[in-house]
Amino acid sequence: MMAEERTEFDISEVQSAPFGHRINPRCVTKGQVDERPAGLIAGTATHKVVSNRTDMVLNVNEAIRCVATARINTPYDILIVGTTSQVMAYDVHNNTTLFQKDVPDGVNCIVVGKYSNIDDPLIICGGNYAIWGLDITGKDRFWTVTGDNVHALDLCDFDDDQENELLIGSDSFDIRVFKGDQMFVEISETDSVVCLRTIGNGNFGYALKSGSLGVYKYMKRGWKVKTKSSVFQLEVTRNGEAMLCGWTTGKIEVRDVKTGNLLAKTSTNFEISGLLLTQESEEALVPLEFATVSSNGHVSQMTMDKSNKQKDERAAELHDFGVRKHQILVELKNYEQTTGHEQDSEPQIDVNSVVNTETAINTDYSPPVFQLQQSVMPETSVIRMVILSGESIFPSEAHIIHPNSNFSSMMNIDLMPEKDVAVNLNIKTVVGFPNSTQFHVFEAEAYLPRFSMYAPCDDKLPDPQGRVEFLLKEKPEKISLWIQENFLHHEGVQVENEELNVRFFDIRKSAVLKIHMNKEGKVEIMTDDFELAGNLIQAISETLQLDVLRSKAEFPAVAEEIGEIAAMLHDLYTINEKLSTEWAEKSSIVRQCVLRSEDYLMTNQIKLARKHYVKLMQLNDAMVVDWTVRRSNKERLWAMLRQLHKIMDKSARLRVGEPATQLIAACREALRNQNFAVLPKILLHGV
Repeated sequence: MMAEERTEFDISEVQSAPFGHRINPRCVTKGQVDERPAGLIAGTATHKVVSNRTDMVLNVNEAIRCVATARINTPYDILIVGTTSQVMAYDVHNNTTLFQKDVPDGVNCIVVGKYSNIDDPLIICGGNYAIWGLDITGKDRFWTVTGDNVHALDLCDFDDDQENELLIGSDSFDIRVFKGDQMFVEISETDSVVCLRTIGNGNFGYALKSGSLGVYKYMKRGWKVKTKSSVFQLEVTRNGEAMLCGWTTGKIEVRDVKTGNLLAKTSTNFEISGLLLTQESEEALVPLEFATVSSNGHVSQMTMDKSNKQKDERAAELHDFGVRKHQILVELKNYEQTTGHEQDSEPQIDVNSVVNTETAINTDYSPPVFQLQQSVMPETSVIRMVILSGESIFPSEAHIIHPNSNFSSMMNIDLMPEKDVAVNLNIKTVVGFPNSTQFHVFEAEAYLPRFSMYAPCDDKLPDPQGRVEFLLKEKPEKISLWIQENFLHHEGVQVENEELNVRFFDIRKSAVLKIHMNKEGKVEIMTDDFELAGNLIQAISETLQLDVLRSKAEFPAVAEEIGEIAAMLHDLYTINEKLSTEWAEKSSIVRQCVLRSEDYLMTNQIKLARKHYVKLMQLNDAMVVDWTVRRSNKERLWAMLRQLHKIMDKSARLRVGEPATQLIAACREALRNQNFAVLPKILLHGV
């Protein structure tokens, strides 16, 4: 559903003030951290957290990625800061650090609130391939892995059961909804999900890296609009009627939550680092007040109210009709000019011309090529240009094919989608003659199934070594029907002797995919692509509406990789413990040297004091070297954990429901106990 672009309200700046600091993107929030009124709180480029209402300056000593505030059994808001390597909670009122926890690869986003049936509010942190849920003491209460880097989190009562579910947006092109420890829903999108915001009643807003933004009602998209650049922040009014959208470029829009219609818009002259609602009515949409914080620390107070322009709906309708009339008259004039000169000017294409569009896998090439095939009938005219637009298909928003010579009535266009996502491709075909100056444009749409990049192949190529097996309470005909809906060139997919046996060629990776199912319901997917196996199982489970699915996998290459990671983790943890012990011993010696040297100075024993200061300097040099070694070891450890988390997510996607949850929990327990030897068995065979 497309949204209208007519504004009904005006946005104006009512106040501005300098903040005095350069502010990091997505590091702006509001809160009352002591007895003084609530104010803006932001993370700066100099690794500090500051406020415009208090003299608070919290030195973090690491690059700050996100900042949040919340009241968790406290009279005032506590401050939660996510950095490149840790998350910390700080009580400003009592000047106390509540906890400080190392997080591999740091924290990208934070949401705080009640989750599932856990009694205490959780501080939920999204990182690279993993999500942590911590209580106020820093204790782990929830943990899971994700498909990629997490950019957006929010809590939403998705299914109206009076308990919050967790919305997760990441680089995996999916919006995942977790209910407790299990993945409840997965919504496939066409690009990285960069923003999520709960609206209420199962509704939530989202924004993609490609510039798309919209609203979902449960699993059904309510509306969607496309913009030229990516939205970096979404905010929803308290009454749930409007959504505030902010771009780093300074552009701000307010859209109707139900329809997506543009209510108001404005633009600032600076890059925006944060956007906050400051005052709003619970009953009416206006007046609406919000603040913008620029990257250079400029704070602007904005207000949205009814437009001062005359609200005459009839005049607006007459204006629209006048614009449309002018457009039609211009088109009519062009047609008259064309008709008047058609006898002595360029030829015209046949009025009955038709452009046929097909998606096919061309097996004349080795390896095969996925193509969009365009042809004009009759063949007296030629295709001069084709304009394609479709999300996640091309590096840019659109793709233009414009041959300068060798024009033909047929054109084959090679396509290579980055991921296995179903896409509607918009096609504009420009038809004319080689020397034409005026052309006809034919518009069409082509639907690309989710697994378009797999071509049927024969038995000449060897079977893959990797495989996953599971049982279904369905007949092979059901899976055959699913293949016909999700693959191209599925004519050879037939059930013979109550068995289904089909082979495909992966065009991207030049590998074989084999799917076999017998009459007992045993399904075997053979592929060396661990991720593809999980995508196939999730797609089948979604179609068959399966709540639970257990599987057993054998992937020799993955097993070898897990074994290498497990061995590396064992060595790295051992080295880390040894380095930590040595660091503690040297720290103790440093404290002793400092105390003794001060004692010698107090008793005027200068030589002994100098001796201990020399020793202290030597220890300092040694500890600098040790710190470098510890840092390098920790970075290698985090890299291994990140790689393992990615494998854990792919392995969990080979299961559905409770088996997937049990696998994640078992891996977490093995990591906590440093029992790395059991990881290959858990990840491949399940629990």
